[in-house]
Amino acid sequence: MSNRLNLQLELLGHQEFYNLQDILRLFYGISTINETSLNVDLPANSRLLQSAAAQNEKVVIISQVNAGRENLSSPTCLTEILFQNETFKQVSTVLKIGDKISEKLQAQKKELNFQWPELINYYEQQKNKALIEQEIEQHLLFNLLQVSRLLKKQLYDLLCLIENLRFPWGSLTGIRPTYIAGEIYQTIYNWRHLWQAKLQGKKSVSGLFAEENERTKEYYMQLSTLCNKPDFTESDFKQLSSLRLPLKAYNDSKLWQLTEKYLQVIYNLSSDKAALVTLTACNENRLLESSLQKSYGRHEGKQLSVYIGIPFCFTRCAYCSFAPRDGIKAETKLITDYITSLIEEISRLWPLINGNIQTLYIGGGTPSALDENNLKRLLEFLQTLPNFQNIAEKTFEAGRADTITAAKLKIVRQAGFNHICVNPQTFNPETLKHLGRPAYADDILQVMQLVKAEKFPVCNMDLIFGLPGEKAQDMLHSLDCAMKLNPENITIHTLAFKRKSWLGQLRQAEKSVPDNIRNDSLLRTFAGNLNQLEFVQSELHKTLTTAQNTLIRAGYLPYYMYRQKDAVSALENTGFAKIRSAAEAESLVMGNLYNVLMMLDQTSVLGFGCCAMSKFVSNGKVERFSNARSVASYLANSREHSCEKAVLLQKFFQHD
Repeated sequence: MSNRLNLQLELLGHQEFYNLQDILRLFYGISTINETSLNVDLPANSRLLQSAAAQNEKVVIISQVNAGRENLSSPTCLTEILFQNETFKQVSTVLKIGDKISEKLQAQKKELNFQWPELINYYEQQKNKALIEQEIEQHLLFNLLQVSRLLKKQLYDLLCLIENLRFPWGSLTGIRPTYIAGEIYQTIYNWRHLWQAKLQGKKSVSGLFAEENERTKEYYMQLSTLCNKPDFTESDFKQLSSLRLPLKAYNDSKLWQLTEKYLQVIYNLSSDKAALVTLTACNENRLLESSLQKSYGRHEGKQLSVYIGIPFCFTRCAYCSFAPRDGIKAETKLITDYITSLIEEISRLWPLINGNIQTLYIGGGTPSALDENNLKRLLEFLQTLPNFQNIAEKTFEAGRADTITAAKLKIVRQAGFNHICVNPQTFNPETLKHLGRPAYADDILQVMQLVKAEKFPVCNMDLIFGLPGEKAQDMLHSLDCAMKLNPENITIHTLAFKRKSWLGQLRQAEKSVPDNIRNDSLLRTFAGNLNQLEFVQSELHKTLTTAQNTLIRAGYLPYYMYRQKDAVSALENTGFAKIRSAAEAESLVMGNLYNVLMMLDQTSVLGFGCCAMSKFVSNGKVERFSNARSVASYLANSREHSCEKAVLLQKFFQHD
């Protein structure tokens, strides 16, 4: 029997291909994507491989839903195929998905279109009104599963059945799980208030909040529009589920508990992931609410955040994809030229900012890789900019301990930065050697002493779980070391095989991988033999959960979360903020607001520098602009790109 088998997803011309390939990546890891198909190698322990190999044929998964979202044929139902034989030896290896999707969608659309008088009359005739309300609510929530989500869930359920395993995050593959939790929460909240208003014969909604402001008035107006209609349609449901609440409304613990339940029912999340994401979503909104109480939140005008990219680093770690190649071990002249160009770009665009800057973040690369002269030149320039001193949260991602000095920290602190990041990633020296990251526990300890001496209000420390060669005790040892240093924030990432990282390229056997990485037996073995089907059942999930619970017991609360497509075991990255008082628990003021805002496609970001991404959000629409991805290209094209970005920036502030 062959120990590897090609798995092919055929498109048949429909637009949900990338949603389906997310599920295949979840089970089988990184794949090769062509224009019309996707190919992965099935690992030896795959039951799907064993079934197909017994019949000497490849596996073809055919989607039956085309771009018009109609059936292309009427194939045998998937479950009927699968249950022909429990051992899968007689199962056809042409797996067809989507054959019931159109039928289900049509049924949903029909049930979503109703007349209010008819529904209320039916409800009034029922004895068990609480049960009827629950059934209506549940039906609405399952309508959140539209075409792409239904297809993903169908393929996920199918492969779970075949491979006899389940992933902690179920069929949820997006990068922003708190968005999904919030979507469920606000659907329930909005529906309940709409429903009560209709039962009382009202044509508008009001009086829900003790404190009235422009945001609550806008909310009342949108919900009242639905309340004033005689019918309820599919488009009304979309408006209902997407209608953001005033932030104070996201504090109902019973609704979050219900949200936790529906995440498990609709998306097959494990109980611990459902609990974690709802807690994180709740805290995320507390931080957003507290930001409105600060001075910049009370000013008139649009709000945005600023990102400044520093693309330099002393070396490139094996897992990193952020620093461009010409930013590694760059000469002082190139760095000086870059800072000059960066200052010019900021000078051209900063005067066009006609609103409030919520947060400013200097990231990279490794910003502390700048020499002291260029760092001082940049930060002294920033201090001359209008309203710079009024930005409430300013973060400097110092990163690697071997790039940080007392003089650099003093420059950063004197410039008014109140958040700093010191990122050990792991406290295990052997792992760091393999990763090409020469910064060890003693270096971190010394740097943290310097950070405390400069009295930075908030320090974040990043850890990565799932690094090559690390076991549960290694990961928990790193967490213990970080907690002993008592930082205000700790963020636990899960290793991701980013395509542009050395590990990602090593896994794809690309020739561009440098010899020191290619010849490292630990990295080569780890990248070549990683098996998602084994990893999901490994100790990583349990270790990550143990670490998260340890932080929560120690007074750290999760406040932001995101996921990456190629993370091992499809696990998450979560930021925790230390809570030292009841007031901090209520406001999450020790969290990093920039991190939360970056996860929301409701916030605009103006990016400066190499690799920086700008996004402008207005009326639910998002326009993005990416700066050059290499230092050389940035230096050559910065002026031209600034002109293009200026148009978007002016359009953003002129738009009502």
